Amino acid sequence: MRNNVWSMGTLVMLLGLVGVGPAEADLVTALDSSLALTAEAQCGFIPPPLVTDTDSQSQGSTTNPLNVSVQAVSTYPPDNASLVVTGSGSAIWTAPSQGQVAFTDIGWTSMRATGLAYLFSNTGWTYSFVSSVDGSFVIDYSVTAQGTSSTSPNPLIGLNEFLIYGGQGSVPPGNATLSTGLNATGTASLAINAGNTYTVEIQPYANLLGGIGTTDAHMDGTFDFYVQAVPEPSSLVMAATICPLCLGYWMRRRRRAAA
Repeated sequence: MRNNVWSMGTLVMLLGLVGVGPAEADLVTALDSSLALTAEAQCGFIPPPLVTDTDSQSQGSTTNPLNVSVQAVSTYPPDNASLVVTGSGSAIWTAPSQGQVAFTDIGWTSMRATGLAYLFSNTGWTYSFVSSVDGSFVIDYSVTAQGTSSTSPNPLIGLNEFLIYGGQGSVPPGNATLSTGLNATGTASLAINAGNTYTVEIQPYANLLGGIGTTDAHMDGTFDFYVQAVPEPSSLVMAATICPLCLGYWMRRRRRAAA
């Protein structure tokens, strides 16, 4: 019995020696991250001043939670018109290589409004990091949108999508690598190599201009991100060679003990 236990312990130890890479928290090193939202509202035929609300948080190499929320309110008394533009965002990390970004209530509530509602200027989540492995930075996303309108056949007009940017360097690339659309799920992937710096960005894209009418419409987006490392070839060769030998030895010991 003791010999069988020792053989299984040896197998477990050898399997541990041929692991496929470092722990998940070691896959990347955080450099910088930020989260920001800006809401702009202007209501009326003779517009009052543009109302702007901005909220932002940023940090260096730490991975503390980030939270922002904005609300811009504009009214036009002659028409008893009003426009409220809102948005909230959060970002959490369970490790430098894994976490979640969420945007909620990105949109507007309006009554007989004409003017503009913007939620895409100086907005979004950015994250810069140095990769310790070859592999992929993966974002699984889910976007939902809901709305009602008594003046428009398409209450979701102006709620366009979320944009995902990703590339090498300390700033996001100029062009989006993926557009999510509305009421959609999917995956975005960025190839990464050990020793290089990368930056990813997720940005809500929502804007209305002209006859906004009476509408209540918002979109939400959830983005789960994680790093997938490519297994080292040497580890795969060792696993393929050692594991059958260990299993064969263990099975022979069991047969002898049972005899």
